[in-house]
Amino acid sequence: MGQSISQDNYSEKQTHSTPIGDFTGQILKSSINGEQSAIKFSQIPYAQSPSGSNRWKKPVPLPSDFNYTGDYTNDGKKNYQPAPTFEVSEEEAAKFKAPPIVQIQDTENITYLNIFRPLGEPPKDGWPVFIYIHGGLLQNGDPVKSNPIELFNKSAKENRKFILVIPGYRLNLFGFLSSSYINQTYGANFAFWDQRESIKWVYKNISHFQGNSEQITLGGLSAGAHSSFYQLIYELYHPEELQIIKRVVFFSNSVWAYPKPADDSQYSQIIEKLGIKGNTDEEIFHNLQKVDPKKLVEVIPELSNLTFKPRLDNDFISSSFLLDLQKGVIAAKLKQKDTKIIIGEVSNEGFAYSLRQTPHDLLELSNIIDEHYNEKIIDVIFKHYGINETLTKEKIKHLYGEILGDGQIRYSSRGLLNNLTKYGFPTENIWRYKISYRTKTINEYILDESLGLLHGQDTSIWFYNETTFSKEDSARIWRFLQPYIKFLTFSNATGWENGDITKVNHFTKSGDITYESDEAWEKGIEVVNDVIEAQLQ
Repeated sequence: MGQSISQDNYSEKQTHSTPIGDFTGQILKSSINGEQSAIKFSQIPYAQSPSGSNRWKKPVPLPSDFNYTGDYTNDGKKNYQPAPTFEVSEEEAAKFKAPPIVQIQDTENITYLNIFRPLGEPPKDGWPVFIYIHGGLLQNGDPVKSNPIELFNKSAKENRKFILVIPGYRLNLFGFLSSSYINQTYGANFAFWDQRESIKWVYKNISHFQGNSEQITLGGLSAGAHSSFYQLIYELYHPEELQIIKRVVFFSNSVWAYPKPADDSQYSQIIEKLGIKGNTDEEIFHNLQKVDPKKLVEVIPELSNLTFKPRLDNDFISSSFLLDLQKGVIAAKLKQKDTKIIIGEVSNEGFAYSLRQTPHDLLELSNIIDEHYNEKIIDVIFKHYGINETLTKEKIKHLYGEILGDGQIRYSSRGLLNNLTKYGFPTENIWRYKISYRTKTINEYILDESLGLLHGQDTSIWFYNETTFSKEDSARIWRFLQPYIKFLTFSNATGWENGDITKVNHFTKSGDITYESDEAWEKGIEVVNDVIEAQLQ
């Protein structure tokens, strides 16, 4: 998530005393002017460790009398994960210059969160709170590489302060391993339950950090936005639960397909490749729980399906949410909650997807679409994208990127917005954006400007990594961010226009902000309607 905090950003330690313990955090200072504007508390546990006998089970809450007193100045680690692999041709490689890689140690004890709290006097009811879920296709990523200090520094000068919370959660097979035994005995979607537990922790405890539990925005980029959608839906289908989420930010992701139900294929392959033995399903499962996490991760590249995805469990994820979306049920629920939404994309969402698990023929393309979604929509997608036997390998690769970019982001978001607003959800509660602007730093790494802004490259914008901006970049980006900052601090996002759902606030290549017609609106709705209908038959 943007630029990592360096030693230059750290100042002295400070202890914050609360009824639940004494938290020692690290004062952060600007690399630009040395000013202090925030304190960071790292690795605050929100649940018991999900390792050992807790592996592949829902998170176990901490005791109500848990004493949090401790030193929270160490940045933390990332959940065990395989290295992401990309297939890049020589021609494509010439368009890139690899950025430096930040090495972070691995852990299975990922159920912690990082809190960035402003310095200074809070408002009477406390600061608004933004819970940010990191991305990474639910397979990779971490809550560590985050440096919002310049954003906090700038926001403090304009009295637009908020608390930022970034939770860790289980990824890949740790968060989404599925089998009939696991799902029936312990549940599914453990990563989503982790996120939910962290959200509940924030709601119950953020007042100890001068936060306002009634002003919580949830959001994330890519898989973080995908997760945010399901967290929002969970609350809608569980009115008996705490209704925490007031506003949502979907950076480059939405949902257009049901997850697949429980499947034993990945589980069976893992059992076989690791040589796990047992006389019963329970014994096999418990023996798998004892396997070193490094060995579990090392086996992932050997599987026929490398991606571990959410499952339709009728527990966290309702089996009727797409039908209810089409019938206006979800629109009515969100309208009743007066939910506010920011949603948008960058100019080139598909290219990065085309480089990961790249298919080489139509059969591989079908299999990968089936991995991400389900087989019911393959024929619909092939029809809409003109996929046939005459396509070259390069064309298949290009269309594969377009399909995932559209399915994960462009078309799915338009389908969602259409199914909300046509049933009465107010357009005044939605702010749409599109970013085409590339900073000077991005131009140094993405050498081909015709590629536009790629998926995920807007993180430095949203977290205002000013140390990487030119003076011109800084002025333009801060102007673009003003409505977003107002949104997070529970004001109206004035500065971006809304009211016409078919238009977007476009941060153009030249750095202007225009309110313009969405050229993909009609096509997006057409494709999503066909995709949803295919799943409901």
